[in-house]
Amino acid sequence: MYRWTRTLPVGAAVERILERTGLIAMASAESAGGGEAGKVLFAVDCLRAANESGASFAAAVEELETLLGAGEADAPALESGRQNVVRLMNLHKSKGLEAKVVFLADPLAGVKPRADLHIVREGNRATGYFQVTRSKGEFASEILAEPEGWAAHESTELAYVSAEELRLLYVACTRPMEMLVVSRWDKADNYGVRPWETLAPFLTAAPALRIPEPTIPVPAIVPTITNADRLAATGSREALIATILAPMSVVEAVTGSGVGSTHHASVTPGEPYGPAWGRIIHALLERAVSDPSCKREDLEQWAMFHVMADSAAKPFEAESVEAMVRVMASPFWAHVCEARVRLAEVPIMVEIPDSYPRRLETGVLDLVLQCDAGWEIIDYKTDGADLEQLAAQYGQQVRSYAAHWELITGERVVYAGIYSVRENAMTADTRARR
Repeated sequence: MYRWTRTLPVGAAVERILERTGLIAMASAESAGGGEAGKVLFAVDCLRAANESGASFAAAVEELETLLGAGEADAPALESGRQNVVRLMNLHKSKGLEAKVVFLADPLAGVKPRADLHIVREGNRATGYFQVTRSKGEFASEILAEPEGWAAHESTELAYVSAEELRLLYVACTRPMEMLVVSRWDKADNYGVRPWETLAPFLTAAPALRIPEPTIPVPAIVPTITNADRLAATGSREALIATILAPMSVVEAVTGSGVGSTHHASVTPGEPYGPAWGRIIHALLERAVSDPSCKREDLEQWAMFHVMADSAAKPFEAESVEAMVRVMASPFWAHVCEARVRLAEVPIMVEIPDSYPRRLETGVLDLVLQCDAGWEIIDYKTDGADLEQLAAQYGQQVRSYAAHWELITGERVVYAGIYSVRENAMTADTRARR
């Protein structure tokens, strides 16, 4: 490939490289509508144009970089695989392509043959001849200097240019598989350069292309809509939107009789009760349930870690450890240690039967024990209230927990009660208060 860039014209070398590597096929397959392949072919066109003007490979690449920097390197997508489309291109782009019908359009878009440069190659030596000119206005130029014998060089180059134009015309005429349509200018004037004029003697007997009458689309029937129609449509639309936006399910927390988080304890004056106190006690109880054999040192370490994330609990760090030492010395804790299964801070979600919209209740069970007789549900409370008050205030919540656990496990709950950390005692089964 490197040798091709040194022995072939720029456009031919690049096209051969693209064909050998399959880059065009890859770019077409890997981008939407062949967008990347279109850009590659646009670059090839730029290289070919640079080659025709006598530029070197390096100069052609610099021209591409200039176009890229100016934001002019965009190209249409190939629309890979799309059929029955019209492709618009110049004669150079049509090389190697075929189509059922080819139009040679714009009968006045030709370029007057001109010779700006002539190369004479003799053996291993190449000599170039060119005029030095400067622009005079938009369409004229002034000759400043020219080599000796320029007229002969110009005549030779013009013959080559004319032959090249004829070869391009041959390429254009051999692209169609079924029909070639040649555009003609009927007026006898000298306006424009007529690129297809060479074909004129051969078109005298050719039939003119029949142009069908334009199809006028049938106008759409616009219905008459009254204010009543609009109001009815608006109402129907809003009702449909309301149905779509209506929640299919509602998630509610199990809070019993309007009580919020069980960690938000009430405050008794002179005693260290409050939300932060409740949070650190619950955290220590959860860790202790996971390791019933823990020691005071473990409790102190857990409390230290907790207050690092919950600075509001810092004043209660020492008191919470003392409270947990009392809990772990109580008959309640002995009962906890005897359970076959101990679960702490268990999240649950239960669907309420026959509810619409579908109602889901969620909650967190502080402690669930599986004993020989069955399951026990225990809710910790750090309030300053006594057991009787706690049972009255939170009993419904604990009863809901028990009912939900039976629904989840399909097994019997033998006890659902409250453990007061303050009194270090448990209530009776709250379900006796139903």
